[in-house]
Amino acid sequence: IDAYNVYFQIVDAVGGRAERSTVMSLQVTDVSVTSADITGLKKFTMYKVSVRAANKVITGSLEGPASNFVEIQTLQDVPSAPVSLSIAAVDDTSLHVTWLPPLAPNGIIMFYQVFIAESVTSVSATQNISANATKTVIKGLTAYTTYTAIVRAFTIDFGNFSLPADGSTDEGF
Repeated sequence: IDAYNVYFQIVDAVGGRAERSTVMSLQVTDVSVTSADITGLKKFTMYKVSVRAANKVITGSLEGPASNFVEIQTLQDVPSAPVSLSIAAVDDTSLHVTWLPPLAPNGIIMFYQVFIAESVTSVSATQNISANATKTVIKGLTAYTTYTAIVRAFTIDFGNFSLPADGSTDEGF
């Protein structure tokens, strides 16, 4: 044996089949080593991995049979920022805030945190929102006032804030 070839591929989340993605590989030329670090993988993603022993021959290499596939999942990380944040008035003291989940959740979203403020120096309200919700109503605000909102998601820690969105409460009567 002259080397070990390690093959890995993303596994489709639905049905456990290999995704139609490129099979990637790395070669371990020190045959006394029985492990390898695979780098550059996607966060919180399932991969299938197999190993083949290789022997050099005059015109290239000859591989032995593949090992059984092993499925492994990369670890969670912080999510990217939620997207498409918007604000609409509900009435003179309430705003409806909506957003879409992060494009790269990088794990299981545990909850969202919404901040709303009249200015960047004074937060008017903070709410933690269930992971399965992407909207909330912020109550108890001042009539006919413009507010700025931002949202972030939490997996193993908080991710980045969304881009801010502005909205105004209705005029009070």
